Amino acid sequence: MDNDLKISSGPIFCHRCGTLMINTGDDVLECLACNAKKDAAEYDDIIIVTKSNPKSFPSKLRLRRSKIQQLDRYKEESARIKEKCPNCGNDEM
Repeated sequence: MDNDLKISSGPIFCHRCGTLMINTGDDVLECLACNAKKDAAEYDDIIIVTKSNPKSFPSKLRLRRSKIQQLDRYKEESARIKEKCPNCGNDEM
């Protein structure tokens, strides 16, 4: 790999208008919307952390877990009676 090649750790947005900036070469970032330019070296020591909403990428496991959590919440919120159950013999219904 070429040592002069710089790889961004994430997207960099324009300081003026918020549009995604692109590397136009010569270590210059340029905004295609407002033509603002920034020296790419200014971002060398910056760590960019991105987060996404868990609902943005649904999976079967996450949906199943969500249904179990809803069932547990329902059990906690439901009414209970301190009386012996005629079906199972539990002290609480």
